[in-house]
Amino acid sequence: MGITASAVSRNDIVIQTKLAGGDQGFDEAINAAKESGRRLGVDHLDIYLIHWPCPSLGKTVESWKALLTLVDEGYVRVAGVSNFKRHHLQMLYDETGRWPALNQIQCSPAVQRKELREFMTDKGIHTQAWHPTGSKEGLLSDPSIITLARKYGKSPTQIALKWAVTHGIGVVPKSSHEGRQIENADLFDFELDSDDLATLAALDRGEQAARDSDIDEEF
Repeated sequence: MGITASAVSRNDIVIQTKLAGGDQGFDEAINAAKESGRRLGVDHLDIYLIHWPCPSLGKTVESWKALLTLVDEGYVRVAGVSNFKRHHLQMLYDETGRWPALNQIQCSPAVQRKELREFMTDKGIHTQAWHPTGSKEGLLSDPSIITLARKYGKSPTQIALKWAVTHGIGVVPKSSHEGRQIENADLFDFELDSDDLATLAALDRGEQAARDSDIDEEF
């Protein structure tokens, strides 16, 4: 309905959705993807991700094989994952010989995931960040962020998002407010310099600040 009402060509819209933990498994994943497409009123999904590894289910590899089948059939254009650690990614490759194209992870100046990002870059896996503003970690009220925001005449949120974009990280900031959506996209009329990036690098709280997908599961 939204696509039709917008009058924007389907070819100009990227639809990304995820496989829930409760739908993991080969047949279950294929059925869930098709059901998502039906509910969205589209004939294919541009990006489809396994939401969490959910190791207690033991169905991660079968789910990944299902996504690859959907790619090979043309129903999914890009297959990826979310919240996967290095060993989860390696397991998928070891079992199928194919890396995910994308891994959506918790990532912000407060939780930078540098080692994981470097591994993914080496394997051709694009990093996409959820919670890229670090607001739950108190990042937006950090004095360093506020100082940089004043320096560039931007909001603290824009500084956090610019950090990600500068590092080649795709961002998925959540907002239903039109003004904030416009603000979130207004990132390309300034550049963070090397001193700024060093300041932001010092805000990293380490891997322990990220949700642990060996333990945390969502169904």
